Amino acid sequence: MADHARQLVEALPEELAVTWLALPEDGARRRWRALADQAGGLDLLHVHFETSLFHSVKPLRNRFATLMNAVAVPKVATLHGPLPALAPRWRRGARRPADLLRDLLYLPFFARWERTQYGRADRWIVHSEERARHVETHGGAGRTTVIALPTPAVERRWSPAGDGVARLVTPGFVKEAKGLELLLEAVAALPEVRWTIAGGPQDAADRRTLAAIEARIEALGLGDRVRITGFLPREEIDELLATASVAAFPYRWSTGSSALAWAIGSSTPILVSDLAVFRELVEGGAGLELVAEGDADAWITALRGLLGDPERRVELSRRNRAYAARSSWRHAAERTAAVYGSALGG
Repeated sequence: MADHARQLVEALPEELAVTWLALPEDGARRRWRALADQAGGLDLLHVHFETSLFHSVKPLRNRFATLMNAVAVPKVATLHGPLPALAPRWRRGARRPADLLRDLLYLPFFARWERTQYGRADRWIVHSEERARHVETHGGAGRTTVIALPTPAVERRWSPAGDGVARLVTPGFVKEAKGLELLLEAVAALPEVRWTIAGGPQDAADRRTLAAIEARIEALGLGDRVRITGFLPREEIDELLATASVAAFPYRWSTGSSALAWAIGSSTPILVSDLAVFRELVEGGAGLELVAEGDADAWITALRGLLGDPERRVELSRRNRAYAARSSWRHAAERTAAVYGSALGG
């Protein structure tokens, strides 16, 4: 999110003066109120929302609410991940005393939870039409703008190594929603493939996901063919994307992926789960080949087919290069500035 915000600010019109406000590193209410006091002196507040950045968005501990409710100036929020829904646990069959107590405590919040959260910003920026429909269903029409994730400028573009090795790469944080364990099964079935997971965990939940993936790598005997790098500098990600045979994203769900946008910017041919947000990119001309979400056999077939079809990979790369030329940070910044004007009543 910090990288996204930085690139956006660098591309905004020069007449917009930007003050950076760092989100508190913990959930202490006094720190979030102090942040709100700082924001109150601005003309407009732009918040980038992803759940983990706010520590808790649960009732009575909702730091997103703490900040947004205390700031009187117009507010714009970019939604990088869904606002968590709130539902009774008893509907899912939970019958422990703690679950029942939790449901009783949250009873006043269930009926209007999402509508209340989406009402906290004056304007929302989302990355897909599918997400815009969700926001407008719960938060009212006319306050949502779709700005697809821009493709970053890169030092190198795709030109795979000519040594005959099938190189698969997946950049980005290791998270449960990314379905990486599914791709392990495909790699196990394709002994010619070498896979680099170019990233690492972001939080405690991610570390548990990583531990499970590492255990599965060991169980499948893939230690010599699957590498998890941890954090890498930007230039090393550029190198991996430029020399990969294919970039793969077996996501379970997504509202938009900066890692995938990076791969598009590198003109790398891409395999990605068939989710609504990625279908929209294909309809917009991006070079993505869609694979049935959660279907290990479909991933084996898709990988085998694309790795064995160099002409298809060149075509996907060409489409990504053309899409990237139309999806710059400058374009996104111009549209974002227009949202600011709308929020300010201009």
